[in-house]
Amino acid sequence: MDEALAATLQQLRDIHEPAIPSWWPLAWGWWILAASILFIGVLTVWYIWRFQYGHRAYWSIRRAARKTLEEYASHRLDDRSFANRINVLYKYLLIDVEKRSEAVPAFGTAWQEMLHDRFDEPDFVTGAGRSLGTIRFTTVPYCDPHLKDLVERTLCVVRPPSGSKKARQ
Repeated sequence: MDEALAATLQQLRDIHEPAIPSWWPLAWGWWILAASILFIGVLTVWYIWRFQYGHRAYWSIRRAARKTLEEYASHRLDDRSFANRINVLYKYLLIDVEKRSEAVPAFGTAWQEMLHDRFDEPDFVTGAGRSLGTIRFTTVPYCDPHLKDLVERTLCVVRPPSGSKKARQ
């Protein structure tokens, strides 16, 4: 019996465990996972870049408005210079950033109405925003002391309009 067992074991000598599967080439599932991760990574980077690109101008406007308010509060700007600088920031916002061609020739009451429509703020027409109209060019310039409050409510917190093409980009 021992000889029969030895002969049987001799026949099994060339049978062994299969080799462990190698990592390369990868299975289709791994390729799909890698492509999905790469796609999501590229999409995330693109989205962040587009968000920052679309909001960069608004960030700079808010920063410039705060700086102008600080200069005005420390009496480095007089009333007329303050109103002029703030008006330039509003013009930059509507003309250069939001590309509103109707804002280019606007001045006086039409300009104040455009600001009222953009910010939904009635003070541009009836309150402190009158300082941004033609009254700035009179011999005795008029600057409402509440203009800085209006700037804090509008320019210091300006964001892209929610329904605009710029906001959707």
